[in-house]
Amino acid sequence: MDWAIREAEALALPCFDLVPASRGDQPVAYWGGRRGDLPEKSVGAIRSTEHLLSVDLSLWDALGLKGRYPFALALNELRDGDERAVAQEVRSASVTGVSFPGAVPLKAVQSISLPPMEAVLLYGGPAVDTWLAERGLRRWEYAELPRKETQGYEPYFNERCPLMSASPPFARLGGWHIRWSDDDFYIPREMRLMLWTFQDSEPWYEVFLTGMLNYVVKDRIT
Repeated sequence: MDWAIREAEALALPCFDLVPASRGDQPVAYWGGRRGDLPEKSVGAIRSTEHLLSVDLSLWDALGLKGRYPFALALNELRDGDERAVAQEVRSASVTGVSFPGAVPLKAVQSISLPPMEAVLLYGGPAVDTWLAERGLRRWEYAELPRKETQGYEPYFNERCPLMSASPPFARLGGWHIRWSDDDFYIPREMRLMLWTFQDSEPWYEVFLTGMLNYVVKDRIT
């Protein structure tokens, strides 16, 4: 599927992969531990808050992914026993000057994110229309394609997708999202992926930015 690879490369998006910082690196994110300005005590229906990930918002600014307020990804334990991942508002847009006891300091590595096949078919160029027309389908009917029709693209995509890697980064900022088994359809690209976590999965967490600059957090399991 050379045509699909060409379309995917044309649609590729810049992103940052977060990996452990080495000695001498200036951390731009922190995983786990505690965040000094994040409340841990009970508040209303929330019994406790666990810090998952904080990212310096300069990275999202560089990707054009600025939302309404700075946030940390946190896990709230509710009084009824449920847990909910949230984009917890924080005071500082920078991780500098905030304490993160017990957290893993991370650095950002520039990378490129390729679209999954659903996105190639939805957002690719005229070659997509030609290929689908030969099969009597339109772009939004991608789910009707037998898997054998798209298997030629899968190895190329999987080799470059952190989810399929034996050593994924702690998280990826920006880039393309995938369609999960519990999704009824591919989430439109107008919902821009800000964050996708891999460390300590599953669950994997995603944070999307809506057109109204709000955050939507999803937790994914297999």
